[in-house]
Amino acid sequence: MDEIKKAWEIAMEKAQNIKELPKDQIDKYNVEKCSMIGSNLAVRYLEQADPRQLEHELKRYFGKEKEVVKQAMAIKLIQAIETGNQKRLTAVKQALSVIFEEQTAFKEIIEKIKALFEQYDQINQKKKEELAIEGRKRLTALKISGEAIIEINPAAKDEWQQDLAFLKQSYEEKLNPLKHELEVQISKE
Repeated sequence: MDEIKKAWEIAMEKAQNIKELPKDQIDKYNVEKCSMIGSNLAVRYLEQADPRQLEHELKRYFGKEKEVVKQAMAIKLIQAIETGNQKRLTAVKQALSVIFEEQTAFKEIIEKIKALFEQYDQINQKKKEELAIEGRKRLTALKISGEAIIEINPAAKDEWQQDLAFLKQSYEEKLNPLKHELEVQISKE
């Protein structure tokens, strides 16, 4: 028992010798903690896409903490926007509306991204159709027709995969400045 008492006394002495952390270090720690919380909330939202849950989670934070959580969430959500993924864009737009309480400043940029995605989808669909027509012509030239051809799968063709990768990359290059513009706009909120 004396050994436990001695260990306890030693621990208490060491605890008394520890000086309090400076306020700036505490603030830095709190900002990092809130940033992690915001990022994690964004990831969870992207998995579930439930705006009511997001609203509920945000009510747990106040003041500066809430602002840091909101900013971190917004940045993580914006980073999650992918070329051609309309569903994700809609979820991000919905989340940003909840986070920033229906402020319309970012909605114009979201609409630009949406238009970009629609353009991407149209070009993607057009290329698929062109490849399907080309495939039918090749099969007809080989005298393969009728019930032997159910559907031509353009995704199975290497050329199509390369075209799609190039198309996606070119649209990513157009998307990235819009995402950056959105991040800048959000940071002003």
